Amino acid sequence: MNDASARAAAASTGASQEKCNADSMSNAARSKGVFVYEPPEQCAMMVICAGSPRAASTAHCMIAEHVIHHIMEKRKADGRSKHDAPDYAGYWNYHLHAVCSDGQPCPLYDAESGTLSEFKHHISSLPNLDGEEKDALSHSCDSDVRNSLDRLAEVDEKSVVIVKSHEFDQTLLRACGKRLILTSWREKEDVFDSGLELGWFAYPKEAARDEFNEVYEVWEGWHACWRDAALADSEKTRSHDLGFESLNNKDSFKAEVRRLAKMVIHLMNIPEKEIDLDAVVADAVAEDFHEELNPMLSNGNQSPAAATGEAERPATVNWRRVGLHVD
Repeated sequence: MNDASARAAAASTGASQEKCNADSMSNAARSKGVFVYEPPEQCAMMVICAGSPRAASTAHCMIAEHVIHHIMEKRKADGRSKHDAPDYAGYWNYHLHAVCSDGQPCPLYDAESGTLSEFKHHISSLPNLDGEEKDALSHSCDSDVRNSLDRLAEVDEKSVVIVKSHEFDQTLLRACGKRLILTSWREKEDVFDSGLELGWFAYPKEAARDEFNEVYEVWEGWHACWRDAALADSEKTRSHDLGFESLNNKDSFKAEVRRLAKMVIHLMNIPEKEIDLDAVVADAVAEDFHEELNPMLSNGNQSPAAATGEAERPATVNWRRVGLHVD
């Protein structure tokens, strides 16, 4: 690529990132002074589970958590690490997902203090939620959101932090010293079928296609935003992009785990000779391959590695409030 082409590509990426930021939920909240999470700055690495909905994002996050745990546990046993496991801090800005529609204007109030308590106080006046949804959101502020804030407050300069966010959020790109972004993809029609099964879209299928196409375009936009962000800061940020079908074949699964593990040790500045990659891969295969990798309809606040049991499947789920039922 010549200099002119390189500058054009950089300008294109910059413009794209500007739009990504303008369209984000956190940007909408910040423009109104509404409470949002603040990314930790003094931590070793932030892992952002940003896979597309219904494309194995929970499984991807769980595999990464297992891989990082294995590496950190070995490092601590060898006296080279303070911590033996990553800190899972839940779904990023979880409180916004009941209010802000995917790719649509976010109906928020003009804040004064910008605190969580102020947000909770204004829940009753939010225009797009019914009484039951307002009660659920209020409860989430006292549980899920508070738990995430407590976990984030406990991290230190040696911590590896894991958060989940389908939506692009530029503020996470300044978190920690290094960043690993996990993205995933799946054939479009398979995503549609999966969403129909969960009640995110209503049967008959063809009648729901326009609605699905609209939200799928938003999800694809987030995927591109995360990918481009990693490319723009390749020294400190890497992206592991996982194809859904690679989870169904043992050889491709092992190859993806090895690629992921190499990214982790590169970002953590660990010499490859100090890590037994074959053992890391073997452990991941033993724990995660040929298991139900998405065992519950997690809300993203429970560590994927800890998710067990079967969740009730709601009769209908509004995809615009998918943050309360995230994959």
